[in-house]
Amino acid sequence: MIEKTIGTPFRRIMAAVLVVLLATFGLAGAAGAKAKSKPSKIQTKVVDRGSLRCGISGFQPGFSLLQEDGSYTGLDADMCRAVAAAVLGDANAVEYIELAAFERLEAVIDGKVDVLMRLTTNTLGRDAGLPLNFGPSIFYDGRSLMVNLPGVTEGSGFEALDGASVCVQVGDGSEEFVLDEAAEAGIIVSTVSADGILDAIEKLNLGECDAVTADRSVLAGIRAFVDLPGAEDWVILAETFSKEPLAPVVVEGDDGWLATVSWVVNATFFAEESGIDSGNIDVVLAGTPSLAVSLAFGD
Repeated sequence: MIEKTIGTPFRRIMAAVLVVLLATFGLAGAAGAKAKSKPSKIQTKVVDRGSLRCGISGFQPGFSLLQEDGSYTGLDADMCRAVAAAVLGDANAVEYIELAAFERLEAVIDGKVDVLMRLTTNTLGRDAGLPLNFGPSIFYDGRSLMVNLPGVTEGSGFEALDGASVCVQVGDGSEEFVLDEAAEAGIIVSTVSADGILDAIEKLNLGECDAVTADRSVLAGIRAFVDLPGAEDWVILAETFSKEPLAPVVVEGDDGWLATVSWVVNATFFAEESGIDSGNIDVVLAGTPSLAVSLAFGD
C-alpha cells in the first residue's frame, strides 16, 4: 500500500502566506467591501461555525499531504489556512475535507465544503456550465503522462503508447484527454478507470496499466515521494499536453464570499512580490513602507 506520509515537508512557496496578518491588518474586510450591501451567507456560516471547511486532496505532494502528526502541508493547505486567518483570525481553524476528483465539484455545490483548494482547473465548461465560481489561479500546470514501459524516455511522444493501457481518474477529464490524443497520434490505447490518483498509482505499480495521466506537478511529486520498488524508473514525458490554470472554487451566488477568497489569494501574491511575510511585517510597517504596502497593510 502507498503510505500517505512523507519524511520531508514541502518547502512553502509563500513564506507563512501572511496567516494571521491577513486578519490583523483587515484584508478580509477589504475583500468583502464589494458585498457590503449583501453580506456573504457562507462567510457568516464560517464565522458562526468557528472553522473553515476546505476541500483538498490529502495526497498531492507539494499541494496537500497528510503528515504523521495529523497536519497538512503544501500550497493548497496553506491557502486554506490563509482564508481561515483572514476570516476567523486563526490560521489553524480549518477542517480539511479530503475529496477525490470525481466528487470535488459536487462537494462545493452541495455545501459540503466552503471552498475547494484541490488542484482544480478553471475551464469554460465548469465556469459556465456549473453553479460554480473560480478565484484567481494559484498554480499553472499542464497534463502529462508517467509511463512504466521499456524503451520509453522523457523525450518520447504520445505515439510511444501505441497498444498501451493508461490509468485515468474518474471525473477529471483524463479519459477524454487520452482518447483524443490517441486519435490525433493515430494510435490505439485502452483506458483503465481509477478512483483517484492513489488508485491509479496502485494500478500502475501492479501492472494493471502501463501509464498514468495527471498534471505534471502531481506526477513529479508522487514519483519523488512514494515508497515503491522501481518507482524511480517511471518516466514522465517531457511534453505538456494541456494548459491547466488551477484555482480555488466556490459555489455560485455568493459574490461576497468569492471576493473574500479572491482577495486573500491576491494578498499572498502581493506579499510574496513585496518580500513581506509574518516574520518581517512589523519591521516593514515600522519603517517607511511604499504607498502600495501602506494601502494594503496600513491604517
